[in-house]
Amino acid sequence: IMFLESVKPLNWIASQLILVLEPFYAWVFGYRELIDFRRALNKRESVPILIEKIEQYERERIEKSISGDIPDSIPVSFWNHFPVDDQSPDTLARSTIQFQRNYDLDFIKVSPSSSFCIRDWGADDIWRGNLEGTRDYLEPVIKKPEDWKNLDVLNPRKGSLGNQLETLKIIKKEFGSATPIIQTIFNPLSQAKNLVGKPNLFLHIRKHSAALAEGLNTIAETTYAFIRECQRIGI
Repeated sequence: IMFLESVKPLNWIASQLILVLEPFYAWVFGYRELIDFRRALNKRESVPILIEKIEQYERERIEKSISGDIPDSIPVSFWNHFPVDDQSPDTLARSTIQFQRNYDLDFIKVSPSSSFCIRDWGADDIWRGNLEGTRDYLEPVIKKPEDWKNLDVLNPRKGSLGNQLETLKIIKKEFGSATPIIQTIFNPLSQAKNLVGKPNLFLHIRKHSAALAEGLNTIAETTYAFIRECQRIGI
């Protein structure tokens, strides 16, 4: 796809380049297939059609794998965190789009910082150079058991959650429905861990389970609302 995108303005020249290299590549791709591909490049309108067909196969590959059918090849994807860039919708979207353009993966996994889902409850964190993008939380939001009851159900269209939805909209606009997009969703217990601090979570599980359960219900309701908004975007 990257090759086809790059030759859109010069598709005729690219077809002639393939003609020159035909003796070297014919034994790899097949002589007849190479001729058909070269002829297709000769027509300007054929390049967007070829790109659309390739992207369609990517989605079909994922769908067949999920349904238990045999795909033409095993779907492949990997992802990366983008420290600093993951602090705003535009820069995270731009980095994710460029990453996908570089590697042409079968699906896109969007990787915001872990604080995106709890920042509107008052979480504050900082990146100290971890290459994986891990950020350190500065101070627990939950300082005593009663604080779980003070968590409000968040509006997913506003604040940090809303910013993440904007990121998804930008990426979705770039790739459409051809390449599946997966949004990272942290489960309620993981979010609770970051709100209270990992060393304190087990204490609250053992001694303050009722208060924790109330907080988990609020987190779960907020997470569900965010997931519904992602579905509306087409994620």
